[in-house]
Amino acid sequence: MVIEIKQNQTLNIYSKKTWTLCLIASFLLVVGLCVVEYNYGYFNNYLIFTRPFQVMLSKGNIYDFHPELYMDTFKYSPGFAIILGILFYLPNLTGIILWNVLNASVLFIGIQKFFKTFKERIQTLVILIPMLAISVHNEQSNALVAGFILISLAYLRTAKPISAALCLSFCLFIKFYGIFLGISFLFFKGKLRFFLACTIFSLLQFLWPFVFFDTNYLITVYQNWWYVLKTTGLTDSCTVISVFKNWFGIILPFWLWLAAGTLVVLLPLTNKKMYNQNRFQNLMFGSFLIYLILFNKMAGFPTYLIAVTGFGILYNSVLPKTRMLKTLALSVLLLGILSQYRLPYNLVNSFILPSHIWAFLFLLIWVYLQRLLWKLEFNSQLQE
Repeated sequence: MVIEIKQNQTLNIYSKKTWTLCLIASFLLVVGLCVVEYNYGYFNNYLIFTRPFQVMLSKGNIYDFHPELYMDTFKYSPGFAIILGILFYLPNLTGIILWNVLNASVLFIGIQKFFKTFKERIQTLVILIPMLAISVHNEQSNALVAGFILISLAYLRTAKPISAALCLSFCLFIKFYGIFLGISFLFFKGKLRFFLACTIFSLLQFLWPFVFFDTNYLITVYQNWWYVLKTTGLTDSCTVISVFKNWFGIILPFWLWLAAGTLVVLLPLTNKKMYNQNRFQNLMFGSFLIYLILFNKMAGFPTYLIAVTGFGILYNSVLPKTRMLKTLALSVLLLGILSQYRLPYNLVNSFILPSHIWAFLFLLIWVYLQRLLWKLEFNSQLQE
């Protein structure tokens, strides 16, 4: 049998079928990693998320150290503790799988809603897979936050400000700094509705736990949470501070770095005539997401999933792909692969974290992105 293939026929790997297969493979990877982590007994973060509800039932302080239940301390909202408390009643393996599948599902929905072509979706998913694996290993909520941000941005772009506000309020519920992406409303219509909806949903996020617990107790819990937010920082090993301090010996107060980063990330917003440009919007979204991690002392190594999401937006917003952009994409992908915890030689603890290489790489990406933003108005290759 001879199979004839027309000369002009090309194999399209960026198809709906490929996207579906990528999703199936990703879900299988997530479930497989959950089983591995359970068998290794490495699921303390899952206990940190689900066991504070048990403390709340006994009217205890969920922000105290409870070594009888989990190691380290809980730093999320009381509402988050109540919702994740549902998993408290399930066997650990079942709960771990459900939690991580939920995270991955929201991220995949965000990718599908934000990116319009299968090529963009598949490329972004491939770039994100190594960091998703790291997030699953740590039972972290970063995929959930990144997914809700992407969904919110997609709703803003399709003139659904109330739905966008609802998704963004979930970020406040999980990790409060995700609400910074609300500044994206400047590019779209329905600004007043979006602002009012954000305010209402945020208040509801604050108030609904009072339905289940005593008012005086919950007021104390919120006071304790506020104290934790004010006083807790992880380390600066994953921030821009670490690069300048450890690589160049430059030591400045954190507030000064934060002020400088905020000024830089907001400066392109002065270019108002570009607000309606889709590509300008995307580059700003990418800049916001990377900024959230680079200048955030609450950020840890697994939270770079959010920054990599920002890079995914950047990568799909530049045509044609420059050599620099391809090099950065390959660097992000390889570093993500090398940062896995199940390696014969633990590169994470011996090199990747001590070298502050993630912060350095994303500082380069962020600087490159700022350059693109300021060239956008004058570079026809970058415009619509």
